[in-house]
Amino acid sequence: MNTPLSPRATSPLARTVILALLLSGLVVAGAAADEPGPQLTTEPVAVIAEASVPAAVAAEAAPVSVEPARRFPGISIALERAILEYQKHGTPPPVLLEGGAVRVPYSLRPAVVSCPPLTVCDVELEAGETIAGLAVGDTERWAVEESRSGPAVRPTPHVLVKALDYSLATNLVVHTDRRSYQLLLTSPAKDEHGVAPTHRVAYYYPDELLRSAARAEELAARVAAEASERREASFGQLDLSRLNFDYFVEKGRGLPWAPVQVFDDGAHTYIRFPSAIASQELPTLLVSGAGGEASIANWRLLSAAGGPIYKADGVYREARLALGVGRKAEAVVVRNKAFRGGR
Repeated sequence: MNTPLSPRATSPLARTVILALLLSGLVVAGAAADEPGPQLTTEPVAVIAEASVPAAVAAEAAPVSVEPARRFPGISIALERAILEYQKHGTPPPVLLEGGAVRVPYSLRPAVVSCPPLTVCDVELEAGETIAGLAVGDTERWAVEESRSGPAVRPTPHVLVKALDYSLATNLVVHTDRRSYQLLLTSPAKDEHGVAPTHRVAYYYPDELLRSAARAEELAARVAAEASERREASFGQLDLSRLNFDYFVEKGRGLPWAPVQVFDDGAHTYIRFPSAIASQELPTLLVSGAGGEASIANWRLLSAAGGPIYKADGVYREARLALGVGRKAEAVVVRNKAFRGGR
């Protein structure tokens, strides 16, 4: 029969464990009850445009391996590696077998196409290229014609070749609106074995891909530099010795969009919001100076990784942020404790 626990029936160790659990529950409950609302931060201005990552999150994310960014989207990893080796060491790009096609790097050296008699071999050029003309050395024993595949707006040109006999060799020249191709056409001997036919040849273009990647990287660097210049111009040359962080949220501290940082440089007031506000409606900014009269401030929005920032002209005794109307109206009041006059 089960009997209820009593102080006498409980061992000293069990009583110690129960007491510890009760005390920990009281501590947790007390911490939850006394938890303060969001506070304004006084972090250095240098991190305004940087995302704040908690140490615990950073520690969890550290071991995760990240795939390096692809320099040449749209081609296989094998082709990308071959092109990077070509760029780094100058080694000739290889001929690869990929997707049922012999992938040939474009160069001034002729590509060799081995085509058995009465078999159509396909030479695929670059998508969007237009064939201007072609010529084959032996017109009697080789048949050559053009073809296209893919969407009509950007078709892929093909050259179809067919040998009419064994043991043949000739050359083929193809001119397009982008480049000229040199090919050597062969057909094996009747009793020849061990020569793999190249039923499908497709070109890839290492130099063009490298130039395109360099242009894209240059453009990305220029865009990043321009964005950095815009950020610096928006913040201006802040004099760190004049920055005032002595602000506090007097009303509306518990609202999710309440500012997390407010400071001024003697000429402008900066109000940073949580990053979550980026997808919400932005509040109206009313300011009060020495006389106490409220007016709408002139401000502009600055983008920052840590959250959007209002940059308002002037320094004020009090700022009031209002969002919504009627019963749904919310307000946050921020006071400048170091205010000594101004607007």
